[in-house]
Amino acid sequence: MTPTESYFINLPSEIKNLFIPVFGSAENFYKTVYLIARNEHITSLDKVANWEQRIDVIHYYQDKLKHFLNSLSLDGDNLMADVASDYFEDYVHYKDDVNFGMTNEDFLNIMRAIQEKL
Repeated sequence: MTPTESYFINLPSEIKNLFIPVFGSAENFYKTVYLIARNEHITSLDKVANWEQRIDVIHYYQDKLKHFLNSLSLDGDNLMADVASDYFEDYVHYKDDVNFGMTNEDFLNIMRAIQEKL
């Protein structure tokens, strides 16, 4: 477990409860940000059709999540960067099979909730 994961797990319950309506838990928030960072990296490497538009969409969601953290008086810029750093740390150590126990459907449902509720 990384220090950033621990940070989210150890947030006071009154703050952790604010993650529930959109993410289900603060831990799922971390997982979502991690997966978004991974998608950004893979998209920028593969450069498939419309990759620039995909990157723009990814940045849109990253900004929404950063603003959400800031609205909780948390440091959105640094926390988002820390989670991305966790992803890149795994990437350089060939840990591309990280399994958070989050299905694609779970991830997509959270992305829809971000769009609707944040």
